[in-house]
Amino acid sequence: MRKALGMALVAGVALAGRADRAASDPAVDTVLRMKVIAAAMESEAGETDPYPGTPGVFQAVTTLRAALAPERRSYLGDGKDAWGRPLLYWTGARRMVLLSYGADGRPDRTYDAFAPWAGVPQGPTAPDPNADLLLVDDEVWRGPGSSKDRLRWAMVDLRSVGIAIESYSVDFSHYLAATDGVEPTETAASELEPVYIKRLPRTDPWGNPYLMWSSPAEGYALVSYGSDGQPEYPYSTWTLPQWSALYEPETTQTGRDLVFFTGGFVQWPAGVEARPCRW
Repeated sequence: MRKALGMALVAGVALAGRADRAASDPAVDTVLRMKVIAAAMESEAGETDPYPGTPGVFQAVTTLRAALAPERRSYLGDGKDAWGRPLLYWTGARRMVLLSYGADGRPDRTYDAFAPWAGVPQGPTAPDPNADLLLVDDEVWRGPGSSKDRLRWAMVDLRSVGIAIESYSVDFSHYLAATDGVEPTETAASELEPVYIKRLPRTDPWGNPYLMWSSPAEGYALVSYGSDGQPEYPYSTWTLPQWSALYEPETTQTGRDLVFFTGGFVQWPAGVEARPCRW
């Protein structure tokens, strides 16, 4: 059964990859290749148990070709990511990891833990093309992410900044210093890091800065311009009455702004919860 399921996945992903690859970005292309390889390894392990390869070390995917049954060797392709660099493979005998160093070809961290994914945050890497791409077993641990993944991740970021500001206000009995209209969240880093948040989110998943409005006595607002990168309202001129009046929950229109105002979302996408991604 495990073999049949694995090879069905290989065939399905391979077909999808051929159909979509021309239109996809390199990170998406690389993840497609990795999923094909992962499915082939899963099928091989279903017969040989454990996974092929030298346990506990990273090795190039191409070194595994001879260890696979002949009918699966073609699924390794050229063993490279979309940038032409070797894909890396690790096994702990009963677990498997596939790794690409992204567009720059340099690792974001060392992967020398007994479980190489330990401590690596799970979620989308967009918009950073240099971010490492990671599969654990057949699950995308770090990858480009779908539109919903990106929306969810932006909501998680905004909520985490909100929690940090609320914690700050408890200690000081007021919110952050007043902003001149809206400003990048980075301007609050000196007040919030590292006591209230280890690292303040600065850029949304589409590559635009998160923005913040603050009034020490009145509250605060946090904004992402969403997938289109365009503001819907003249936030730079807004004061408390405009922020307080905004309430358009669960919008179904794509590209709408995400807005968090003094403790909760007042505009957010329908069907997306502000929780960490589980891919």
